[in-house]
Amino acid sequence: RGDVDSWKTFCAGLVTGAYHMWFLWMLAGLDAAGPVLQCIAQERKIAVYYLLLALGVQCWVFFLPLIPGMESLSGQVLEKLHPELVLGFSAYFVLGHVLNQWKPTRRQAAFWRQW
Repeated sequence: RGDVDSWKTFCAGLVTGAYHMWFLWMLAGLDAAGPVLQCIAQERKIAVYYLLLALGVQCWVFFLPLIPGMESLSGQVLEKLHPELVLGFSAYFVLGHVLNQWKPTRRQAAFWRQW
């Protein structure tokens, strides 16, 4: 019986891991979502729309609990969905691609050289 419990503990540890290793699961999820994110990032308009959507959701996640009477509902919804995790990390992924592909105009380049 002790060997079976040891195996269960070992397997559970492999799947859940230590708390400080949560980002490995997030990286695996981003790798799995990579083809979808690549399609989003391929077209600049869609990528910018996606980034604005992610920003809107992040603002919603932050400000919804501040509305009187919405604390309970927002807590229940956000506890189950965690939209900030999904859109937050994938938005960084898409933002990195958009910024990498961005070719500034002369005027924009001159502005940024000032800083």
